[in-house]
Amino acid sequence: MTVPTSPAGEASQDPRRNIEAILPLHANQRALVLARDVTSEDPGFLQVRFSVVGELDLARFRTAWATVADWHPSLRSSIHGRSGAEPMQVVWRVSEIPWIEHDLTSVAHDDLASVIEDAAERDRASGLDLTTPPAMRIHLFPTSASRCEVVWTCHHLFLDGWSAALVLEDVMTAYHDPNAAPPSGTPGGLNRYSSWRRAGNEDEQAAYWSEALRGYEPIAPFRSEVDEESAIGPWSVVDVELPREVSAAVIARAEASRVTPGVVVEAAWARVLARLSGVDDVVFGTTVAGRAAPVDGMDRLVGYFSNAVPIRVDVDRSRLVDDWLRTLRDEQFAMRAHEHATLSDIQRWSGHPGGVPLFESFLVVENFPVGSGPADGPHIEGFRSGLTTSFPLTVAVTLGDGWAIHVRYATDRFGRDPMRRVAHAMRDALRDISLAGPDVRVGDLEELGLDQLVDASTSTGRVPTSHRGPTTDTERVVHEIWTELLASDAIGVDDDYFALGGTSIGAVWMFDEIERRIGATIAVSTLMRAPTIASLAASIDGTDASTATRSVCLVPIRPDGDRPPIIGIHAGVGHVMFYRSLAEALPPGQPFYAMEPVGLDGRETPLDSIPEMAARYVTEMRSLQPHGPYRLVGYCFGGTVALEMANQLEDIGESVETLVVIDGVPSRDAMRRDVIRSAKAAVKRVAKRGRGWWDGSFGDDEGKQRVNRERVAAACQRAFLSHRPEPGSTDVTVIKSSDWQRGIGPDLGWEPYAPSVDVIEVDAHHLRLFESPYVDQLAGAVSQRLDASTPSGSRDGSGGRSRGPA
Repeated sequence: MTVPTSPAGEASQDPRRNIEAILPLHANQRALVLARDVTSEDPGFLQVRFSVVGELDLARFRTAWATVADWHPSLRSSIHGRSGAEPMQVVWRVSEIPWIEHDLTSVAHDDLASVIEDAAERDRASGLDLTTPPAMRIHLFPTSASRCEVVWTCHHLFLDGWSAALVLEDVMTAYHDPNAAPPSGTPGGLNRYSSWRRAGNEDEQAAYWSEALRGYEPIAPFRSEVDEESAIGPWSVVDVELPREVSAAVIARAEASRVTPGVVVEAAWARVLARLSGVDDVVFGTTVAGRAAPVDGMDRLVGYFSNAVPIRVDVDRSRLVDDWLRTLRDEQFAMRAHEHATLSDIQRWSGHPGGVPLFESFLVVENFPVGSGPADGPHIEGFRSGLTTSFPLTVAVTLGDGWAIHVRYATDRFGRDPMRRVAHAMRDALRDISLAGPDVRVGDLEELGLDQLVDASTSTGRVPTSHRGPTTDTERVVHEIWTELLASDAIGVDDDYFALGGTSIGAVWMFDEIERRIGATIAVSTLMRAPTIASLAASIDGTDASTATRSVCLVPIRPDGDRPPIIGIHAGVGHVMFYRSLAEALPPGQPFYAMEPVGLDGRETPLDSIPEMAARYVTEMRSLQPHGPYRLVGYCFGGTVALEMANQLEDIGESVETLVVIDGVPSRDAMRRDVIRSAKAAVKRVAKRGRGWWDGSFGDDEGKQRVNRERVAAACQRAFLSHRPEPGSTDVTVIKSSDWQRGIGPDLGWEPYAPSVDVIEVDAHHLRLFESPYVDQLAGAVSQRLDASTPSGSRDGSGGRSRGPA
């Protein structure tokens, strides 16, 4: 079921007539676009959750959503790009919100939570198509006559947490008053905000942040002992409720000191961080709402305006607590005019190399303005914005009726018990600061019980540089850009971008500067083939052999080593950046290459036949390794291609030593019906769009690359849906996630296609298999298979061996 998002009626047959506005992406949006291409999981994917309590009229609720989408252009947006230019945000006059109502009448009350969670995980696995407006969908789970759980899937490119809260407040307003008018200032607000961002003064931003961070020395990375209890996933959370007397004391202290409760929270975390690190000059990250922009209606505007910025705090033990809090307040107020600068720019202006992060802990104060609705009708409870961060340690403090502290931590860095102590220390710091008398100094506050909690490391992870200087004009320009980006003069043209601490977010700025200064548009995969200044300059100048001829599928991920190389086959979405983490986790001396599909660069038509793909990849692989035994790894769709490659190699008398399939099924016969329907729908969407109007006005380099990726993905779907694999004589090792392909069978359907199938289960989601700590388990399983002494084809074919979770 879908819901029109605008009362304006049907869109014109010509899609261009349905365009309301085309807006450039700001830096953080561009970073998210790039990050979607270089990570295995979309970092901007959001699932906003809330409950509607009260007797809900679903038809009226749907109409309210349509009304609010008409008010806010961000809810009618998608991402495209004009030929030779950056991707753009396109606002449409009319689109439809996908609306999914789940029937839970036959589900037992005790099972409701798990059923909703399973549906949310399936929704996450399906991702979001940002080129089809609107980039959102709504799942409703009526659990009783007076309660409905809602999962609103949306994307950070168009919404931040504050904006999501505003949308829900507006939805309830429109629900209770169908004649309600849009918030003042919202019409044309995105255009005004975009114009203000483009007119920003970078010199003022740079001056402010370089002064704010002058003399600061980043805290050495720290970690604690890890434990098996917390190592069930890459992230874990410790929750601690704040007693009402503590939350009341925080509010009272804020009022008495004339600061916000958020300032008290920041002071408390600064105290904890100072105790953990052993230094009083600390920096941590935090989220700002971005509402300080001088744009009419900014307080009610819906979009992506939030930002992550560093907060520097001097935990001066000689200061009175009141004076200290007011100083923090004044510093935060001065920062507001400069809170839109990106972290990569701030890092560059700080003078610290890009490989030395300014901070590794992040503080979130959750105090979103959710209007619940009238007490005598349906209203919203339990709003959760779906905020996640990639920092090793994140502390979120929820303000509202029930205050709580949530400590989210990387399980490969910290253990549950130490993080529980950190949460309790944060609670105690809030209490002590709030209850301190007027003559109490910071140094008089109670000591926090964090002795010997963490181990500090003085290693920054920097890699020695080659110091070979640039020799060509292009090398000199790229060297200048890298020097600014990584804040270091000691960079040689043969140094690896990633080894120097380069990030995908920093690469957005790098690509922008290369295009601005040289006029060359750099594809994402170029950075894998050309991670040094010398190789990147050669690609730009057209002297790199891989860019001078037809497209090359073979991508060197880790080319050095004396062992036979592993060849990783791309998944259905095409890119191969995710293999980098697996390659790095394998033993030293193990080369790793990956095959990306034909057509990603637009030079050739994508292949839509698995035998054709396999033949092309075998040819390129044999140019690297003329004879076997070969080692093949395929992720998802890539597993079926790897099987076909093994069969073709055996047909010409070559041997395949290793065939590892990571979370993939061999054919459509082994797929769930809902997955098949989703695949067919994706192919139809691309076919329906065709080439006409899109290529005429929204082609792209980044836009054209996006079109290329869609066409490659559709070709892979067509190839898979039409392929009927043949059994081979190579044993298969299947590494499967614990929840992605439920109901298929223990070996994911591979038993008919191999003499023996060895199954290893990893307790992780399909999209997180290449993240830490799961990637270490993947690498261990692959290494175990490589070390197997029995040659391929000599087993008795008596069936697969199966093991439990790794």
